[in-house]
Parts: sequence; C-alpha cells; structure tokens
Amino acid sequence: MGWRIAVSIISLFGLISFVLLYFAFWAGPYSGLQDAAVVVVAILIFVAANGAAWAGWGMRHSHQSSGW
Repeated sequence: MGWRIAVSIISLFGLISFVLLYFAFWAGPYSGLQDAAVVVVAILIFVAANGAAWAGWGMRHSHQSSGW
C-alpha cells in the first residue's frame, strides 16, 4: 500500500505544480474558458492516475465492507 500513498502524494504535488506553472507562464494568450478547460483536464488526469493506483486495493478489500 505504500506505493499507492506515494503515487497519491506525488500526483497531488504534480497537479498543484502544473496549475501554478500554467497560470504563471502559459496562460497568458488563452481565454478564461480555455484556462478552465486545461485545469479540468489536469484534474481528470489526476483522478485517473489515483483511481488506477487504488482500484486494485479497493477491489481486493471490497468484501470487508459488509456494514451497508
């Protein structure tokens, strides 16, 4: 499970770094709607990377959640 936590933390810092660098250096010539689209795509990539990393763990431990 340690590598999944590392992927989550690194991808979070990667997302934050990308968004800050994007707005600092590359966002100038684009409209606000295009900037929002770039950020949304970056968030979707972040969610996909974390979902792929944690899917196996969730499937393996899904039988233990009998509280519902």
